Amino acid sequence: MPRLQTALWIGACFSVLFFTRSSVAEPPTAEESLVSYDLASGKAALEDYLAENEGDASQRFGLGVVQFASAVETMSQSFYECGVRDHRQQIPFLRIVAAENPNPKATSYQDVRNILQRFVDDLAVAEQTLAKVDDKEVKLPLPLFQIRLDLNGDGTTTEAETLAGVAMHLRMIENVPGNAGVDRPYETVVAFDYADCLWLRGYCHLLSGLAETWLAYDMQQLHDRAGYVLFEKIDSPHAYLGEAKKTFPISGVDIIDVVALIHLINFPVKEPAKLKDAHAHFLQVISLSRRTWDTIEAETDDDREWIPSPKQSSPVSRVRTTPEMVTTWREFLDELEAILQGEKLAPHPRIVDGRGINVKKVFFEPQPFDLVMWVQGSGATPFLEKGPITDQAFWSRINRAFNGQFMSFAVWYN
Repeated sequence: MPRLQTALWIGACFSVLFFTRSSVAEPPTAEESLVSYDLASGKAALEDYLAENEGDASQRFGLGVVQFASAVETMSQSFYECGVRDHRQQIPFLRIVAAENPNPKATSYQDVRNILQRFVDDLAVAEQTLAKVDDKEVKLPLPLFQIRLDLNGDGTTTEAETLAGVAMHLRMIENVPGNAGVDRPYETVVAFDYADCLWLRGYCHLLSGLAETWLAYDMQQLHDRAGYVLFEKIDSPHAYLGEAKKTFPISGVDIIDVVALIHLINFPVKEPAKLKDAHAHFLQVISLSRRTWDTIEAETDDDREWIPSPKQSSPVSRVRTTPEMVTTWREFLDELEAILQGEKLAPHPRIVDGRGINVKKVFFEPQPFDLVMWVQGSGATPFLEKGPITDQAFWSRINRAFNGQFMSFAVWYN
């Protein structure tokens, strides 16, 4: 009998331990949310967890990534609802949309502004979350190309809506230096670290700056008179022109509409404060890029890097980063900052009197943007002044350091 009591007592202890352990829920992970395309539930679960576990840097980093992905997903779903046409590939913010909508709504110009403003607001939330990650040893392994986004809002995802599919759609896998798509992208796991947290913050600011620049100008006339080139249906008195006979069709677009579009790129300033905001965002991109590279160069490991130092390798690129590339990138950041601050002037290809464009004034003393007049030169007149002009030889040297692929590296390095 005593033996039976002892056995029951031991069994009871193990039962208590078992049920106690099993009742402690595992923390939610960003990977689960991103791979299962359940971003809304993932965000909520991570927010609840972090409310009780503020010091978990890995999960906070994960929440920031989920919030960033959600911002992109929401924007894509909104533009899909608007019925973006197939030749969207050349238009910023429209390129991400996965497919054409067979039943779009009539889109107003205010709809477009609302979508972009929501995107800016959502990116700000993600950036603020990422800014709270202060653990220099943080790690967030993710199966990069398995990440799924519901880009059209139908509640499911196809292979085209994986990050691998999106990268192929945008030709990013082809264009990232060294054929970054690798042979089997689905098997690629990247161990995102603190440097990559800074990198993603930089991208939040870059995309916000671009969107704020769009929002600063009034594009109502372009949307009302030629918006049917971009959207299947527009809310405009001129919507009937979407069904007009094509007189000079090329690749599904009438040359007459292209001419009209160019003519209509004459935008009054609508919200000048947004240009100052955009300028601040672009300066933050530069600052965060410097911090990113400071962190990368201080790393001593080589763990499935997103952006490798000269001493590291990356599962997403066969190209080795060289010391010259890092030095040159830092020189580029210095030059770009000098241009944004008006300390160096930007050249205009038609202006040869020794004056250049003060880019800072473009943001702080904005004028209506007329594309044709800018190309012709007179649009730049309010911003022309004497001073040091950034040298074409510098930009040629920068490009040579990256084997003629500087723009591809710039997209990657940010």
